Amino acid sequence: MDVIPWEGRIADIDNGTPLTLYLNAGSQSGMQQGMQLAIVRPGRPIKDPDTATIIGRTNDTHVGKCEIKQCMEKLSLAEPIEGEGLQIGDCVHLLNWTGPVQPASTATATDAPTAPVPPTATTPPANAQP
Repeated sequence: MDVIPWEGRIADIDNGTPLTLYLNAGSQSGMQQGMQLAIVRPGRPIKDPDTATIIGRTNDTHVGKCEIKQCMEKLSLAEPIEGEGLQIGDCVHLLNWTGPVQPASTATATDAPTAPVPPTATTPPANAQP
């Protein structure tokens, strides 16, 4: 079975200075301050013609990068470090994170840092959109 890469979304944007992106993933999803994420504009949904079930989407378009500046349980605040014209609904994907990543719900105070393990299809944010 294929592993679906973890994906979050831009839930809101504050156009102040600096521009702030509100992401629908927080510490509960393993997000941590300093993480860098790719920002992509999602492609069109592809539906199975027999069942009308969404089975994928056309190619995404890379539109930028951002860095997590603050994390809450289900929300992260990020600043763009590349790109313009970012929109609510754009998707975010992990980029080369060098620290440990695991859902907060499985972490304990005695867990030692391990090799990076980005969230997968089995550990998506509770409020992530497909």
